[in-house]
Amino acid sequence: MSALYDSGLEPDDPIIAVIKPGVTVTYRLLPKDIPSDPNKVWRGKVVWCDRDTILVELLEPDFQNLREYITYQQIVGVS
Repeated sequence: MSALYDSGLEPDDPIIAVIKPGVTVTYRLLPKDIPSDPNKVWRGKVVWCDRDTILVELLEPDFQNLREYITYQQIVGVS
């Protein structure tokens, strides 16, 4: 993660308490997803979450109204 990118998370924040439906998160795809740009940061609105998985609705142009599951480890920021 770049030092110029403000994740919005404090080092001791329990991320599970921060993530809830309606929150916008930024995240990166996992290597197993074979992203064409592994450093690209995606934006999505949380639709549903539990202790392990988050369902987000993508907010990226050309990907709106698509949903995908991510993990807490993929998150780089919260707004």
